[in-house]
Amino acid sequence: MRWHWQYLVPLLILTLNVDWILMPVIKSWGISSWILFIATSILAVTELLCWYWFWNWFRKTSVPEFAQRAKKREEIREAIALGKEIELDLKMAGLLDEIKAKILNYIFNSYKKATDENNRLLKWIKRSGTGTMIILGISPEPGTRTFGTIICGITGWKRGLYPLAIGNIIRVAYMVGLWHTIFSLFT
Repeated sequence: MRWHWQYLVPLLILTLNVDWILMPVIKSWGISSWILFIATSILAVTELLCWYWFWNWFRKTSVPEFAQRAKKREEIREAIALGKEIELDLKMAGLLDEIKAKILNYIFNSYKKATDENNRLLKWIKRSGTGTMIILGISPEPGTRTFGTIICGITGWKRGLYPLAIGNIIRVAYMVGLWHTIFSLFT
């Protein structure tokens, strides 16, 4: 697989974490809470956009490159050749169509409920996607927002970034309050 400079983006984003690195550093410079809130809100939304951009790029560039490289590996080519041999043997024995029918029937029956448009879980996910993104944005753990941006980036769901950003700004507000309280304990 080729090396891309974009692989450094997650490392940079994690190193410059808004909540635990940038916010206390900016607060230590004596910046007021409102200016700190505005500055870190902008930084936090920029962080979300960078995560989205990275995962969208990863889906479009890195995954196809990985697939092309995997296709060239000897083990993969051997597995494909073995699969073709098995298919030929099954076809000659007259079992191929019967086995295909059994496999397709199993897959259809197993996943029919999960892919049914009337499935309650799918309806809930579609209906509450915005609420879920807001909750992921509000959550103080860094991984939750990253998870939200991974979902948006991998699926190309740009509109999911808006509620995630709203939740993120709400989280920045209470994190500014938390850092204000921590700094006030030591002054």
